[in-house]
Amino acid sequence: MILDATEGVAEQDKKIVGYAHEKGKAIVLVVNKWDLVVKDDKTMNRFERKIREEITFLNYIPIIYVSALTKQRLPKILDMVDFVAEEASRRVATADLNNLIREAPRLLHHRQISIEGLRSSMLPRAVLNHQPLFCL
Repeated sequence: MILDATEGVAEQDKKIVGYAHEKGKAIVLVVNKWDLVVKDDKTMNRFERKIREEITFLNYIPIIYVSALTKQRLPKILDMVDFVAEEASRRVATADLNNLIREAPRLLHHRQISIEGLRSSMLPRAVLNHQPLFCL
């Protein structure tokens, strides 16, 4: 998905990204015209925070800032697409998922997050497909 850095996230952008998300498609967000943005050392962080506030349901997608005009970071787009495609097609073995769920309370403890009432009956019986969809 390509966004115009000079315009930010438009309603149409949200709809298109929402459709892709609902269909379980892998997404890379490319912010073009980055050369036209007046920048300081915090601009990219502010811009990313604003994007993630606008598209809250996609806080996990990678964002890459490019300029088609100056060719800044253009070669990195395909690398990112390859990485995201590989991650999206990754299979998670049921045993590995079961182990993660068993270990989750301990792993999340340092973040002051807890999972209460986790029982073995809640462990996945199988991973249904290659998308992050699990049967509990």
